[in-house]
Amino acid sequence: GEDLDQHGKACANCRARPRGGAERIIFLYKDQQVEIVGRNDDPGNPWWFIKIPDSTGRCWLWSMTASMNGSIEDIPVTSERGTPGESQ
Repeated sequence: GEDLDQHGKACANCRARPRGGAERIIFLYKDQQVEIVGRNDDPGNPWWFIKIPDSTGRCWLWSMTASMNGSIEDIPVTSERGTPGESQ
């Protein structure tokens, strides 16, 4: 995955699917940094597929709640489902 930092502009839900009504997996706090490992294939409504901090899990974070360092072209498109994973 890409080692890109996401700096939350606001607290945000991280979801199982890249849409607002999808099941919430975790809650991310403002200014929490995460690694982005994928993205959806919708440039008009981008979502980031991220590694859950301190966990093996992954979830979908709406791009409007985050700012990114790096280039979106470097992030692979994925349709994976988010999962809570195991605490590490």
